[in-house]
Amino acid sequence: MLGLLAVLWCVYLSDCFVRQRPGLWTFRAGLLRPVRGFAEPDLRLFGESLSLAWTPVIPWQRAFACSGENRSGASLSVRAAQCRLDAVKLHTRWLQIASGLLFVWVMLLLTVLIVNDWLLPVLMPWAAGAVVLCVTTFVMFLRAYRRTHDRRPALELWLTLALSPISLMRAPCVVLFSAASDIHPFAAAGALCQDDEFLRIARLWHFDSPELRAEIEQGARIRGLHPRLTAGPEDREAGVTQFCPRCHETYREGAGTCVDCGNVALKALRGSQAVPVPRRLG
Repeated sequence: MLGLLAVLWCVYLSDCFVRQRPGLWTFRAGLLRPVRGFAEPDLRLFGESLSLAWTPVIPWQRAFACSGENRSGASLSVRAAQCRLDAVKLHTRWLQIASGLLFVWVMLLLTVLIVNDWLLPVLMPWAAGAVVLCVTTFVMFLRAYRRTHDRRPALELWLTLALSPISLMRAPCVVLFSAASDIHPFAAAGALCQDDEFLRIARLWHFDSPELRAEIEQGARIRGLHPRLTAGPEDREAGVTQFCPRCHETYREGAGTCVDCGNVALKALRGSQAVPVPRRLG
């Protein structure tokens, strides 16, 4: 029984990885940290021909994939992104509740029953509850998918979820992950992230896409963060005199380019002074 339980958890955790095509940003939150944006996949397989992104383990935590590839077609309006994401959250509210109950009933309760050797006396009631929750979650999935994407799910998709309770627990991710694919990562960061994370993503796009700088600056101005968008880092260690204008990583005197951003030339911090090297006595 413990072996089967381990296999069940391995299958569930592997289902938390979804394929990520180039140009997609993944926005997700952790258990104890706010939403962050990731431009790179979490796992690359088969010589980087297969890229996978990690989605939250708990079904009621949301993850979105946003495209920065089609820069001309993706809107940079933070307000429009907020309205869109709020509507998506509303459409999937009951699905998240149903899939969360299914996760607790099958994954957590089953684990407790097997570990404590209590499963056999309550097997029939537990199985009946699992069937009811599976049917309810599947109905909520069909409803949420149609309301979010304005179409029915593909046949192979709903068959997969109908035949696999493990995949059915991941139904919110199936609906949500691609629901914001036409939203620009900058707009998604403005709608989902706190100030520091929003500024980190805004600076990357501000540096990499000169044609979008006016819109990015306007979005930061609406949020009251425009002065911090292009200003140098406020907190710095003693002896730090330079910073990367793209990622705002700080460096001591002597460095020429940013290690993380490639060949991006460093800029001098305002008011910074080089730390004199002490002379050797004698």
